[in-house]
Amino acid sequence: MKDLGDKVAGGAAWMMGLRTFQRFMGLISTVILARLLVPEDFGLVAMAFALYALIEMVGAFGLDLALIRDQKAERRHYDTAWTIKLVYQSMGALALVLAAPHAAVFFDDARVEMIVYAFAAISFMHGFENIGIVAFRKELTFRKEFLFGFGKKASAVAVTIAMGFYLQSYWALVLGSLTSAFVGLSLSYAMHPFRPRSDLSGWRDLIGFSAWVTFNNVAMYAQGRGPDWIVGRLVGADGLGAYRVASDIAKLPSSELYAPIMRAVFPGFAKVAHDLPRLRRGYLLAQGLVTLVTVPAALGMVGVAEPMVWLLLGENWLVTIPLIQVLAILGATRILHGNRFSLFMALNKPYWVGIFILADVLLTLPLMAYLLWAGHGLEIAVWSKVFASSALMPFGVMLVSHFLRMPSRDFFAVIWRPVLASLVMLATLLGTVAALPGVTSSAIAALHLLLLIPLGGLTYALVLAGLWFASGRPEGPEMRALQMAVDRNVLNRRWACRLSGNQSHFGEVS
Repeated sequence: MKDLGDKVAGGAAWMMGLRTFQRFMGLISTVILARLLVPEDFGLVAMAFALYALIEMVGAFGLDLALIRDQKAERRHYDTAWTIKLVYQSMGALALVLAAPHAAVFFDDARVEMIVYAFAAISFMHGFENIGIVAFRKELTFRKEFLFGFGKKASAVAVTIAMGFYLQSYWALVLGSLTSAFVGLSLSYAMHPFRPRSDLSGWRDLIGFSAWVTFNNVAMYAQGRGPDWIVGRLVGADGLGAYRVASDIAKLPSSELYAPIMRAVFPGFAKVAHDLPRLRRGYLLAQGLVTLVTVPAALGMVGVAEPMVWLLLGENWLVTIPLIQVLAILGATRILHGNRFSLFMALNKPYWVGIFILADVLLTLPLMAYLLWAGHGLEIAVWSKVFASSALMPFGVMLVSHFLRMPSRDFFAVIWRPVLASLVMLATLLGTVAALPGVTSSAIAALHLLLLIPLGGLTYALVLAGLWFASGRPEGPEMRALQMAVDRNVLNRRWACRLSGNQSHFGEVS
Protein backbone atom coordinates (compact mmCIF):
# COMPACT_ATOMS: atom_id res chain seq x y z
CA MET A 1 0.00 0.00 0.00
CA LYS A 2 2.82 2.37 0.84
CA ASP A 3 4.54 1.65 -2.48
CA LEU A 4 1.27 2.31 -4.32
CA GLY A 5 0.70 5.41 -2.22
CA ASP A 6 4.15 6.70 -3.13
CA LYS A 7 3.45 6.11 -6.83
CA VAL A 8 0.11 7.87 -6.61
CA ALA A 9 1.65 10.75 -4.65
CA GLY A 10 4.42 11.01 -7.23
CA GLY A 11 1.85 10.89 -10.01
CA ALA A 12 -0.18 13.59 -8.32
CA ALA A 13 2.96 15.71 -8.12
CA TRP A 14 3.63 15.24 -11.85
CA MET A 15 0.02 15.99 -12.74
CA MET A 16 -0.04 19.06 -10.49
CA GLY A 17 3.19 20.15 -12.12
CA LEU A 18 1.68 19.69 -15.56
CA ARG A 19 -1.54 21.48 -14.70
CA THR A 20 0.39 24.27 -12.96
CA PHE A 21 2.52 24.69 -16.07
CA GLN A 22 -0.50 24.58 -18.35
CA ARG A 23 -2.44 27.11 -16.32
CA PHE A 24 0.63 29.32 -15.83
CA MET A 25 1.28 29.36 -19.56
CA GLY A 26 -2.42 29.88 -20.18
CA LEU A 27 -2.41 32.76 -17.73
CA ILE A 28 0.60 34.33 -19.43
CA SER A 29 -1.16 33.95 -22.76
CA THR A 30 -4.38 35.46 -21.38
CA VAL A 31 -2.53 38.39 -19.77
CA ILE A 32 -0.74 39.23 -23.02
CA LEU A 33 -3.78 38.72 -25.23
CA ALA A 34 -5.97 40.76 -22.88
CA ARG A 35 -3.80 43.73 -23.84
CA LEU A 36 -4.05 42.94 -27.54
CA LEU A 37 -7.65 41.74 -27.85
CA VAL A 38 -11.00 42.75 -26.37
CA PRO A 39 -13.60 40.67 -24.47
CA GLU A 40 -15.60 40.30 -27.69
CA ASP A 41 -12.74 38.32 -29.28
CA PHE A 42 -12.70 35.83 -26.41
CA GLY A 43 -16.49 35.68 -26.52
CA LEU A 44 -16.58 34.80 -30.24
CA VAL A 45 -14.22 31.87 -29.74
CA ALA A 46 -16.19 30.76 -26.68
CA MET A 47 -19.37 30.69 -28.77
CA ALA A 48 -17.82 28.36 -31.33
CA PHE A 49 -16.11 26.33 -28.63
CA ALA A 50 -19.46 25.73 -26.92
CA LEU A 51 -20.60 23.79 -30.00
CA TYR A 52 -17.25 22.02 -30.41
CA ALA A 53 -17.20 21.03 -26.74
CA LEU A 54 -20.66 19.51 -27.09
CA ILE A 55 -19.42 17.20 -29.86
CA GLU A 56 -16.30 16.35 -27.86
CA MET A 57 -18.20 15.62 -24.65
CA VAL A 58 -20.77 13.38 -26.29
CA GLY A 59 -17.94 11.41 -27.90
CA ALA A 60 -15.74 11.24 -24.80
CA PHE A 61 -16.87 7.70 -24.08
CA GLY A 62 -14.44 7.29 -21.23
CA LEU A 63 -12.63 4.57 -23.13
CA ASP A 64 -9.37 5.65 -21.54
CA LEU A 65 -10.91 5.27 -18.08
CA ALA A 66 -12.26 1.84 -19.01
CA LEU A 67 -8.80 0.74 -20.15
CA ILE A 68 -7.21 2.05 -16.96
CA ARG A 69 -9.82 0.41 -14.77
CA ASP A 70 -9.54 -2.99 -16.53
CA GLN A 71 -6.26 -4.40 -15.26
CA LYS A 72 -6.52 -7.25 -17.84
CA ALA A 73 -7.13 -5.13 -20.94
CA GLU A 74 -5.62 -6.66 -24.10
CA ARG A 75 -4.37 -5.17 -27.34
CA ARG A 76 -7.75 -5.65 -28.99
CA HIS A 77 -9.32 -3.45 -26.34
CA TYR A 78 -6.88 -0.64 -27.13
CA ASP A 79 -7.49 -1.06 -30.87
CA THR A 80 -11.23 -1.05 -30.30
CA ALA A 81 -11.03 2.14 -28.25
CA TRP A 82 -8.97 3.84 -30.99
CA THR A 83 -11.34 2.70 -33.74
CA ILE A 84 -14.43 3.91 -31.92
CA LYS A 85 -12.80 7.27 -31.25
CA LEU A 86 -11.66 7.67 -34.86
CA VAL A 87 -15.12 6.93 -36.27
CA TYR A 88 -16.84 9.25 -33.83
CA GLN A 89 -14.40 12.14 -34.24
CA SER A 90 -14.76 11.95 -38.01
CA MET A 91 -18.53 12.06 -37.71
CA GLY A 92 -18.23 14.86 -35.16
CA ALA A 93 -16.11 16.92 -37.55
CA LEU A 94 -18.76 16.50 -40.23
CA ALA A 95 -21.48 17.50 -37.76
CA LEU A 96 -19.57 20.67 -36.91
CA VAL A 97 -19.26 21.60 -40.56
CA LEU A 98 -23.00 21.15 -41.04
CA ALA A 99 -23.88 23.01 -37.85
CA ALA A 100 -21.56 25.99 -38.37
CA PRO A 101 -24.06 28.22 -40.26
CA HIS A 102 -26.78 27.50 -37.70
CA ALA A 103 -24.46 28.39 -34.81
CA ALA A 104 -23.81 31.75 -36.45
CA VAL A 105 -27.56 32.35 -36.67
CA PHE A 106 -28.18 31.32 -33.04
CA PHE A 107 -25.52 33.69 -31.69
CA ASP A 108 -26.40 36.32 -34.29
CA ASP A 109 -22.79 36.73 -35.43
CA ALA A 110 -21.57 35.57 -38.85
CA ARG A 111 -17.96 35.33 -37.66
CA VAL A 112 -18.80 32.28 -35.57
CA GLU A 113 -19.24 30.13 -38.70
CA MET A 114 -15.60 30.17 -39.81
CA ILE A 115 -14.37 29.53 -36.27
CA VAL A 116 -16.55 26.41 -36.06
CA TYR A 117 -15.01 25.14 -39.30
CA ALA A 118 -11.58 25.43 -37.66
CA PHE A 119 -12.77 23.45 -34.65
CA ALA A 120 -14.06 20.78 -37.04
CA ALA A 121 -10.49 20.29 -38.23
CA ILE A 122 -9.35 19.96 -34.61
CA SER A 123 -12.00 17.32 -33.95
CA PHE A 124 -10.86 15.34 -36.98
CA MET A 125 -7.21 15.38 -35.86
CA HIS A 126 -8.13 14.18 -32.36
CA GLY A 127 -9.60 11.02 -33.85
CA PHE A 128 -6.19 9.83 -35.06
CA GLU A 129 -4.36 10.36 -31.74
CA ASN A 130 -2.49 7.27 -30.52
CA ILE A 131 -4.52 5.41 -27.85
CA GLY A 132 -1.26 3.97 -26.51
CA ILE A 133 -0.63 7.07 -24.42
CA VAL A 134 -3.34 5.85 -22.01
CA ALA A 135 -0.62 3.53 -20.67
CA PHE A 136 1.15 6.56 -19.20
CA ARG A 137 -1.57 6.80 -16.56
CA LYS A 138 -2.41 3.12 -16.26
CA GLU A 139 1.22 2.20 -15.57
CA LEU A 140 1.64 5.27 -13.33
CA THR A 141 4.42 6.65 -15.56
CA PHE A 142 3.20 10.20 -15.13
CA ARG A 143 6.49 11.73 -16.20
CA LYS A 144 5.64 10.87 -19.82
CA GLU A 145 2.13 12.24 -19.36
CA PHE A 146 3.74 15.45 -18.16
CA LEU A 147 6.02 15.70 -21.19
CA PHE A 148 3.11 15.03 -23.55
CA GLY A 149 0.99 17.78 -22.04
CA PHE A 150 3.99 20.10 -21.81
CA GLY A 151 4.69 19.84 -25.53
CA LYS A 152 1.09 20.51 -26.51
CA LYS A 153 0.67 23.51 -24.24
CA ALA A 154 4.02 25.16 -24.91
CA SER A 155 3.57 25.04 -28.67
CA ALA A 156 0.00 26.30 -28.48
CA VAL A 157 0.90 29.25 -26.27
CA ALA A 158 3.86 30.21 -28.46
CA VAL A 159 1.70 30.27 -31.59
CA THR A 160 -1.20 32.04 -29.87
CA ILE A 161 0.98 34.86 -28.54
CA ALA A 162 2.88 35.25 -31.81
CA MET A 163 -0.36 35.39 -33.80
CA GLY A 164 -1.84 37.74 -31.22
CA PHE A 165 0.84 40.31 -31.91
CA TYR A 166 0.66 39.74 -35.66
CA LEU A 167 -3.11 39.49 -36.24
CA GLN A 168 -4.54 41.18 -33.14
CA SER A 169 -7.79 39.29 -33.66
CA TYR A 170 -9.63 36.26 -32.33
CA TRP A 171 -7.90 34.12 -34.96
CA ALA A 172 -4.84 34.03 -32.71
CA LEU A 173 -6.85 31.94 -30.23
CA VAL A 174 -8.10 29.62 -32.97
CA LEU A 175 -4.66 29.06 -34.48
CA GLY A 176 -3.29 28.22 -31.03
CA SER A 177 -5.93 25.51 -30.62
CA LEU A 178 -5.12 24.09 -34.06
CA THR A 179 -1.44 23.96 -33.13
CA SER A 180 -2.18 22.11 -29.90
CA ALA A 181 -4.18 19.44 -31.74
CA PHE A 182 -1.48 18.91 -34.39
CA VAL A 183 1.36 18.71 -31.87
CA GLY A 184 -0.67 16.34 -29.66
CA LEU A 185 -1.26 14.04 -32.62
CA SER A 186 2.44 14.02 -33.51
CA LEU A 187 3.67 13.48 -29.96
CA SER A 188 1.25 10.63 -29.29
CA TYR A 189 3.06 8.52 -31.90
CA ALA A 190 6.54 9.82 -31.14
CA MET A 191 6.31 9.08 -27.41
CA HIS A 192 4.67 5.62 -27.41
CA PRO A 193 5.52 2.63 -29.66
CA PHE A 194 1.95 1.33 -29.79
CA ARG A 195 0.52 1.50 -33.31
CA PRO A 196 -3.28 1.20 -33.33
CA ARG A 197 -5.18 -0.62 -36.02
CA SER A 198 -8.83 -0.93 -36.93
CA ASP A 199 -10.61 -3.43 -34.67
CA LEU A 200 -13.99 -3.54 -32.92
CA SER A 201 -13.76 -7.00 -31.35
CA GLY A 202 -13.44 -5.67 -27.82
CA TRP A 203 -16.42 -3.33 -27.83
CA ARG A 204 -18.57 -5.46 -25.51
CA ASP A 205 -15.99 -5.25 -22.72
CA LEU A 206 -15.79 -1.45 -22.99
CA ILE A 207 -19.29 -0.32 -23.83
CA GLY A 208 -21.01 -1.05 -20.49
CA PHE A 209 -18.66 1.19 -18.54
CA SER A 210 -18.40 3.76 -21.32
CA ALA A 211 -22.14 4.20 -21.75
CA TRP A 212 -22.43 5.72 -18.30
CA VAL A 213 -19.29 7.78 -18.84
CA THR A 214 -20.95 9.27 -21.93
CA PHE A 215 -23.98 10.19 -19.86
CA ASN A 216 -21.68 11.78 -17.30
CA ASN A 217 -19.85 13.73 -19.99
CA VAL A 218 -23.08 15.14 -21.40
CA ALA A 219 -24.06 16.23 -17.89
CA MET A 220 -20.61 17.74 -17.35
CA TYR A 221 -20.91 19.63 -20.62
CA ALA A 222 -24.27 21.06 -19.55
CA GLN A 223 -22.72 22.09 -16.26
CA GLY A 224 -19.55 23.61 -17.69
CA ARG A 225 -20.69 24.97 -21.06
CA GLY A 226 -24.44 25.29 -20.66
CA PRO A 227 -24.01 28.80 -19.23
CA ASP A 228 -22.10 29.79 -22.39
CA TRP A 229 -25.20 29.28 -24.50
CA ILE A 230 -27.33 31.28 -22.07
CA VAL A 231 -24.84 34.12 -21.58
CA GLY A 232 -23.91 34.24 -25.27
CA ARG A 233 -27.55 34.43 -26.31
CA LEU A 234 -28.83 36.85 -23.63
CA VAL A 235 -25.75 39.01 -22.98
CA GLY A 236 -23.65 38.74 -26.15
CA ALA A 237 -20.00 38.22 -27.03
CA ASP A 238 -18.71 40.89 -24.61
CA GLY A 239 -20.46 39.34 -21.62
CA LEU A 240 -19.50 35.79 -22.60
CA GLY A 241 -15.87 36.82 -23.09
CA ALA A 242 -15.77 38.36 -19.62
CA TYR A 243 -17.45 35.29 -18.12
CA ARG A 244 -15.06 32.82 -19.75
CA VAL A 245 -11.93 34.75 -18.79
CA ALA A 246 -13.23 35.16 -15.23
CA SER A 247 -13.98 31.44 -15.09
CA ASP A 248 -10.51 30.50 -16.32
CA ILE A 249 -8.83 32.71 -13.74
CA ALA A 250 -11.12 31.68 -10.87
CA LYS A 251 -10.40 28.00 -11.54
CA LEU A 252 -6.64 28.42 -11.28
CA PRO A 253 -6.31 27.76 -7.54
CA SER A 254 -9.12 25.25 -7.07
CA SER A 255 -10.11 22.87 -9.84
CA GLU A 256 -6.83 23.36 -11.67
CA LEU A 257 -5.05 21.90 -8.65
CA TYR A 258 -7.85 19.49 -7.82
CA ALA A 259 -8.19 17.95 -11.30
CA PRO A 260 -4.58 16.77 -11.75
CA ILE A 261 -4.54 15.22 -8.29
CA MET A 262 -7.73 13.31 -9.07
CA ARG A 263 -6.28 12.27 -12.44
CA ALA A 264 -3.40 10.64 -10.57
CA VAL A 265 -5.55 9.26 -7.75
CA PHE A 266 -7.99 7.34 -9.98
CA PRO A 267 -5.54 4.59 -11.02
CA GLY A 268 -4.64 4.12 -7.36
CA PHE A 269 -8.30 3.87 -6.35
CA ALA A 270 -8.90 1.38 -9.17
CA LYS A 271 -6.10 -0.90 -7.92
CA VAL A 272 -7.50 -1.11 -4.36
CA ALA A 273 -11.23 -0.90 -5.12
CA HIS A 274 -11.63 -4.52 -3.99
CA ASP A 275 -10.23 -3.71 -0.53
CA LEU A 276 -12.68 -1.34 1.15
CA PRO A 277 -10.53 -0.43 4.22
CA ARG A 278 -7.58 0.50 2.01
CA LEU A 279 -9.81 2.40 -0.38
CA ARG A 280 -11.39 4.28 2.51
CA ARG A 281 -8.00 5.27 3.93
CA GLY A 282 -6.77 6.34 0.51
CA TYR A 283 -9.91 8.34 -0.17
CA LEU A 284 -9.79 10.24 3.14
CA LEU A 285 -6.10 10.97 2.70
CA ALA A 286 -6.62 12.28 -0.83
CA GLN A 287 -9.61 14.41 0.16
CA GLY A 288 -7.77 15.84 3.15
CA LEU A 289 -4.70 16.79 1.14
CA VAL A 290 -6.79 18.30 -1.65
CA THR A 291 -8.72 20.39 0.86
CA LEU A 292 -5.51 21.42 2.59
CA VAL A 293 -4.11 22.90 -0.62
CA THR A 294 -7.01 24.01 -2.78
CA VAL A 295 -9.63 25.53 -0.48
CA PRO A 296 -7.29 28.25 0.86
CA ALA A 297 -6.11 28.92 -2.69
CA ALA A 298 -9.71 29.28 -3.91
CA LEU A 299 -10.84 31.55 -1.08
CA GLY A 300 -7.61 33.51 -1.30
CA MET A 301 -8.56 34.37 -4.88
CA VAL A 302 -11.67 36.11 -3.53
CA GLY A 303 -9.54 38.40 -1.41
CA VAL A 304 -7.01 39.36 -4.10
CA ALA A 305 -9.30 39.49 -7.15
CA GLU A 306 -9.34 43.27 -7.54
CA PRO A 307 -5.58 43.99 -7.54
CA MET A 308 -4.96 40.82 -9.55
CA VAL A 309 -7.28 41.92 -12.37
CA TRP A 310 -5.79 45.42 -12.38
CA LEU A 311 -2.28 44.00 -12.64
CA LEU A 312 -2.82 41.09 -15.03
CA LEU A 313 -5.67 42.13 -17.32
CA GLY A 314 -5.87 45.88 -17.08
CA GLU A 315 -8.59 48.47 -16.66
CA ASN A 316 -10.72 47.15 -19.55
CA TRP A 317 -11.41 43.93 -17.63
CA LEU A 318 -12.59 45.29 -14.27
CA VAL A 319 -16.02 43.83 -14.98
CA THR A 320 -14.54 40.39 -14.29
CA ILE A 321 -13.70 41.15 -10.62
CA PRO A 322 -17.07 40.19 -9.08
CA LEU A 323 -17.35 37.26 -11.49
CA ILE A 324 -13.96 35.92 -10.39
CA GLN A 325 -14.90 36.24 -6.73
CA VAL A 326 -18.17 34.34 -7.09
CA LEU A 327 -16.64 31.63 -9.27
CA ALA A 328 -13.74 31.18 -6.83
CA ILE A 329 -16.29 30.54 -4.07
CA LEU A 330 -17.93 28.04 -6.40
CA GLY A 331 -14.61 26.23 -6.76
CA ALA A 332 -14.25 25.91 -3.00
CA THR A 333 -17.74 24.46 -2.59
CA ARG A 334 -17.14 21.86 -5.30
CA ILE A 335 -13.96 20.68 -3.60
CA LEU A 336 -15.95 20.08 -0.42
CA HIS A 337 -18.29 17.71 -2.24
CA GLY A 338 -15.58 15.08 -1.99
CA ASN A 339 -13.66 13.59 -4.90
CA ARG A 340 -16.67 11.58 -6.03
CA PHE A 341 -15.67 11.21 -9.66
CA SER A 342 -12.56 9.09 -9.07
CA LEU A 343 -14.22 7.11 -6.28
CA PHE A 344 -17.40 6.21 -8.15
CA MET A 345 -15.44 5.31 -11.28
CA ALA A 346 -13.18 2.99 -9.29
CA LEU A 347 -16.22 1.36 -7.65
CA ASN A 348 -17.84 0.85 -11.08
CA LYS A 349 -20.69 3.20 -10.19
CA PRO A 350 -20.11 5.92 -12.82
CA TYR A 351 -23.81 6.74 -13.09
CA TRP A 352 -23.78 8.53 -9.73
CA VAL A 353 -21.38 11.12 -11.13
CA GLY A 354 -23.81 12.01 -13.90
CA ILE A 355 -26.81 12.00 -11.58
CA PHE A 356 -25.26 14.61 -9.29
CA ILE A 357 -24.04 16.77 -12.15
CA LEU A 358 -27.44 16.60 -13.82
CA ALA A 359 -29.09 17.71 -10.57
CA ASP A 360 -26.66 20.64 -10.46
CA VAL A 361 -27.55 21.56 -14.05
CA LEU A 362 -31.30 21.43 -13.38
CA LEU A 363 -30.85 23.82 -10.47
CA THR A 364 -28.36 26.17 -12.14
CA LEU A 365 -29.36 26.78 -15.74
CA PRO A 366 -33.05 27.71 -15.28
CA LEU A 367 -32.17 30.03 -12.41
CA MET A 368 -29.33 31.65 -14.35
CA ALA A 369 -31.52 32.14 -17.44
CA TYR A 370 -34.28 33.68 -15.35
CA LEU A 371 -31.94 36.09 -13.57
CA LEU A 372 -30.42 37.27 -16.85
CA TRP A 373 -33.81 37.51 -18.57
CA ALA A 374 -35.10 39.57 -15.62
CA GLY A 375 -32.20 42.00 -16.01
CA HIS A 376 -30.33 41.24 -12.78
CA GLY A 377 -26.91 41.27 -14.42
CA LEU A 378 -24.27 38.63 -15.00
CA GLU A 379 -22.58 39.11 -11.62
CA ILE A 380 -25.86 38.17 -9.91
CA ALA A 381 -26.71 35.34 -12.31
CA VAL A 382 -23.48 33.43 -11.62
CA TRP A 383 -24.51 33.04 -7.97
CA SER A 384 -26.93 30.41 -9.25
CA LYS A 385 -23.94 28.09 -9.67
CA VAL A 386 -22.89 28.56 -6.04
CA PHE A 387 -26.47 27.99 -4.87
CA ALA A 388 -26.75 24.67 -6.73
CA SER A 389 -23.34 23.42 -5.60
CA SER A 390 -24.03 24.29 -1.94
CA ALA A 391 -27.49 22.71 -1.99
CA LEU A 392 -26.15 19.39 -3.28
CA MET A 393 -23.04 19.25 -1.08
CA PRO A 394 -24.52 17.34 1.90
CA PHE A 395 -26.10 14.73 -0.37
CA GLY A 396 -22.76 14.03 -2.03
CA VAL A 397 -21.02 13.55 1.30
CA MET A 398 -23.78 11.21 2.46
CA LEU A 399 -23.46 9.05 -0.65
CA VAL A 400 -19.67 8.83 -0.37
CA SER A 401 -20.03 7.83 3.27
CA HIS A 402 -22.55 5.15 2.31
CA PHE A 403 -20.35 3.53 -0.34
CA LEU A 404 -17.25 3.63 1.85
CA ARG A 405 -19.24 2.41 4.88
CA MET A 406 -18.00 5.15 7.12
CA PRO A 407 -19.73 7.81 9.23
CA SER A 408 -19.91 11.26 7.67
CA ARG A 409 -17.93 12.63 10.59
CA ASP A 410 -14.83 10.84 9.21
CA PHE A 411 -15.12 12.99 6.09
CA PHE A 412 -15.53 16.22 8.04
CA ALA A 413 -12.69 15.25 10.36
CA VAL A 414 -10.15 15.63 7.56
CA ILE A 415 -11.50 18.89 6.14
CA TRP A 416 -12.77 21.08 8.97
CA ARG A 417 -9.41 22.50 10.05
CA PRO A 418 -8.32 23.58 6.53
CA VAL A 419 -11.78 25.02 5.87
CA LEU A 420 -11.90 27.00 9.10
CA ALA A 421 -8.34 28.26 8.63
CA SER A 422 -9.23 29.31 5.08
CA LEU A 423 -12.26 31.28 6.28
CA VAL A 424 -10.15 33.10 8.86
CA MET A 425 -7.62 33.88 6.13
CA LEU A 426 -10.38 35.22 3.85
CA ALA A 427 -11.76 37.45 6.60
CA THR A 428 -8.24 38.79 7.21
CA LEU A 429 -7.72 39.52 3.52
CA LEU A 430 -11.08 41.25 3.09
CA GLY A 431 -10.50 43.37 6.18
CA THR A 432 -7.06 44.36 4.94
CA VAL A 433 -8.38 45.23 1.47
CA ALA A 434 -11.07 47.44 3.04
CA ALA A 435 -8.43 49.30 5.04
CA LEU A 436 -6.10 49.87 2.08
CA PRO A 437 -6.49 52.76 -0.37
CA GLY A 438 -8.39 51.85 -3.53
CA VAL A 439 -6.58 50.41 -6.54
CA THR A 440 -6.30 52.93 -9.36
CA SER A 441 -3.26 51.66 -11.27
CA SER A 442 -1.20 48.55 -11.95
CA ALA A 443 1.59 49.82 -9.68
CA ILE A 444 -0.75 50.13 -6.70
CA ALA A 445 -2.23 46.73 -7.54
CA ALA A 446 1.24 45.16 -7.45
CA LEU A 447 1.90 46.67 -4.01
CA HIS A 448 -1.42 45.33 -2.73
CA LEU A 449 -0.60 41.84 -3.96
CA LEU A 450 2.87 41.97 -2.39
CA LEU A 451 1.14 42.58 0.93
CA LEU A 452 -1.96 40.41 0.59
CA ILE A 453 -0.46 37.16 -0.72
CA PRO A 454 2.14 36.70 2.08
CA LEU A 455 -0.41 37.87 4.64
CA GLY A 456 -2.95 35.30 3.46
CA GLY A 457 -0.43 32.46 3.38
CA LEU A 458 0.95 33.27 6.81
CA THR A 459 -2.51 33.64 8.36
CA TYR A 460 -3.64 30.31 6.93
CA ALA A 461 -0.52 28.45 8.06
CA LEU A 462 -0.63 29.83 11.60
CA VAL A 463 -4.35 29.21 12.09
CA LEU A 464 -4.12 25.72 10.60
CA ALA A 465 -1.16 24.82 12.82
CA GLY A 466 -2.97 26.21 15.86
CA LEU A 467 -6.09 24.17 15.14
CA TRP A 468 -4.04 21.02 14.57
CA PHE A 469 -2.18 21.38 17.84
CA ALA A 470 -5.38 22.29 19.71
CA SER A 471 -6.98 19.12 18.32
CA GLY A 472 -4.18 16.96 19.72
CA ARG A 473 -2.20 16.60 16.47
CA PRO A 474 -4.49 13.92 14.99
CA GLU A 475 -3.70 11.77 11.99
CA GLY A 476 -4.86 13.45 8.84
CA PRO A 477 -3.75 15.68 5.98
CA GLU A 478 -1.51 17.84 8.17
CA MET A 479 0.48 14.83 9.33
CA ARG A 480 0.72 13.40 5.82
CA ALA A 481 1.91 16.75 4.47
CA LEU A 482 4.52 16.79 7.20
CA GLN A 483 5.66 13.31 6.26
CA MET A 484 5.95 14.28 2.60
CA ALA A 485 8.11 17.21 3.63
CA VAL A 486 10.31 14.90 5.71
CA ASP A 487 10.66 12.42 2.87
CA ARG A 488 12.01 15.21 0.70
CA ASN A 489 14.46 16.36 3.35
CA VAL A 490 12.70 19.68 3.70
CA LEU A 491 12.42 19.33 7.47
CA ASN A 492 14.59 17.66 10.05
CA ARG A 493 13.11 14.19 10.64
CA ARG A 494 13.57 14.27 14.39
CA TRP A 495 11.86 17.63 14.72
CA ALA A 496 9.04 16.52 12.43
CA CYS A 497 8.48 13.37 14.45
CA ARG A 498 8.40 15.43 17.60
CA LEU A 499 5.72 17.63 16.05
CA SER A 500 3.66 14.67 14.92
CA GLY A 501 3.99 12.95 18.28
CA ASN A 502 4.16 9.44 16.76
CA GLN A 503 6.54 8.37 14.04
CA SER A 504 4.81 5.04 13.48
CA HIS A 505 1.65 6.74 12.30
CA PHE A 506 3.37 7.87 9.12
CA GLY A 507 3.34 4.40 7.61
CA GLU A 508 -0.26 3.85 8.63
CA VAL A 509 -1.45 6.98 6.90
CA SER A 510 0.30 5.89 3.71
